[in-house]
Amino acid sequence: MDKNNGILIGISTAKRKIRISNGSGIVDKLSDKETKAIIDDIIIPAFKRGNYFEGLLNAIEEIIKKV
Repeated sequence: MDKNNGILIGISTAKRKIRISNGSGIVDKLSDKETKAIIDDIIIPAFKRGNYFEGLLNAIEEIIKKV
């Protein structure tokens, strides 16, 4: 239980907020800069088109590639 290597994706469509939080044990594989790029380059464009499932799926696939 000491690994702290989880990733949490939080989305509020009502507040138009998206956040990806990395546990401290995963930061060496997925930095905050990389998670921001995933949000800006993958999630937001898909969400703007109304493709919420596609945006999340593609973001998760990108996270999996990096970790």
